[in-house]
Amino acid sequence: MPFSFVTFGRNDSIFVSNIVSRMSARAIDAVFQGLYLLTDIRMIMRKSVPDHMLTEEEKKIVAKTLDKLEKQIAILREEMIA
Repeated sequence: MPFSFVTFGRNDSIFVSNIVSRMSARAIDAVFQGLYLLTDIRMIMRKSVPDHMLTEEEKKIVAKTLDKLEKQIAILREEMIA
């Protein structure tokens, strides 16, 4: 990560971090979409209290939601790591 030093006196300097690369709008959107998808899963889990047994329909919904979540994670990997 690039950085710079700002000098205030003969021997005094303060390290100032410059964030050059900014978070892409696509990555930010992927974070929020992922959170919404996790909330959908959480709501299904809450409905299954106290036994936490999912119906076949709920299992299908969770599987589709997890697929969508994996796509958002792939976007985050692409935008932030690659």
